[in-house]
Amino acid sequence: MAIVDGTIYFETDAQKLFGNEPERQKECRDPYLQRLYKRELEEESMSFLKSTTPKCMLESLDHPVLIASHIKPYKVSDEKEEFDVNNGLLLSRNLDSLFDLGYITFNDDGTIKPSKVLSEDMKAYLSQYKLNAYFINSKRMQYMQYHREYVFEKRISIRRR
Repeated sequence: MAIVDGTIYFETDAQKLFGNEPERQKECRDPYLQRLYKRELEEESMSFLKSTTPKCMLESLDHPVLIASHIKPYKVSDEKEEFDVNNGLLLSRNLDSLFDLGYITFNDDGTIKPSKVLSEDMKAYLSQYKLNAYFINSKRMQYMQYHREYVFEKRISIRRR
């Protein structure tokens, strides 16, 4: 509790009303910049994969839904990193979920590094894919280093027994 001018407030309410508010998480992305960011990733995918439709950068499949996945999560990225195309991969929903939740990451050579909590079947499935060298550059690998250190196996909320 906090007392301000003789009035009792919950600590969190007092912080919001009178300052010293904890840093707020980014609540929404600029939809226009997000569309541009995704479009850049789609164009990169189409250019390399010589396709008229965007394809997953890992599976090379034109899924009906592809996600512009941030390597360094958006909520911890600064203004330059938020929509930096090198901080992104165009992935299918399943791969994006595995990546965002820290079940997979990528080594510098593009091979998938699976979490130890994944089943052997899942690890075998993932082992057939590798991020093509075309999509690997030094800036992306800097972001990937962040992912390996701060996201991979850190955000997993459900552990297998």
